[in-house]
Amino acid sequence: MAKRVSHVLWADMPGRVPLQGGQHADAGLESSYARLAGLKVVIPSNSYDAKGLMIAALRDVDPVIFCHYPMPISGPPVPDEPYLVPIGEAAVRCEGSDLTIVGYAPQTVEIAKAVEQLKKDGIAAEFIDPRTLAPWRA
Repeated sequence: MAKRVSHVLWADMPGRVPLQGGQHADAGLESSYARLAGLKVVIPSNSYDAKGLMIAALRDVDPVIFCHYPMPISGPPVPDEPYLVPIGEAAVRCEGSDLTIVGYAPQTVEIAKAVEQLKKDGIAAEFIDPRTLAPWRA
């Protein structure tokens, strides 16, 4: 029986910090990676998803690039035992019927704040975090 080998590439994305030189340090390469045929691209927005997606990537037979942005400490608690977050499945972070906002990685913090403000203004916004850029299922 042949030994299965994982092909996971870790890619640190820019920190998106003010005064860092946005013209060359404020854009990740995740959209470029997502266009490469056969490459799966995961981009978690919290620690819970990061652990589950990393385990899923290590177990996947296809090549996976793991795009890592600095993450907020918020989010669901991370269990000690292994678990999977399925590659290719988005997370609906907030249900809503008036509009849909899709955002990933660093944007999720600001989108969550915007959704709360919209609620105060009487607008029910759905917030979707794709978690995976390729493959992407609608």
